[in-house]
Amino acid sequence: MRKKKQRPLFSPHQIQTMEKEFAKQRYVTEDRRAQLALEVNLTETQVKTWFQNRRTKWKKEIKDEASSSSRRCSQGEMEHVLLAMQGAPSPVYQNICVDSYPIRVLPQYCSEPLFPTIGFKGSFVS
Repeated sequence: MRKKKQRPLFSPHQIQTMEKEFAKQRYVTEDRRAQLALEVNLTETQVKTWFQNRRTKWKKEIKDEASSSSRRCSQGEMEHVLLAMQGAPSPVYQNICVDSYPIRVLPQYCSEPLFPTIGFKGSFVS
């Protein structure tokens, strides 16, 4: 039977260095990964795995943040909020702020109107 590998415990210095790099760039190149591994005294595989796990944690944090700050959103609106937070470009999105974070949402998925509506009785044709 194969022995299970021990999970590495990262020092505060290692975590701080990799977090700083993650804040600059979520994906590291092979060269940068090799440099980081030397800097923090880890293997390249450990650095690569740390970044994979950190990206997964980051995506979960974004999803949790969006759902907690937008509880009144419909499911369709929430999907578009998540896409917008991940940087999905679309000229159809409207800019709104949720808990001071600018978020782009498709108007047809909003549970509340993005702009005040004005009641109009009459005709635009003269």
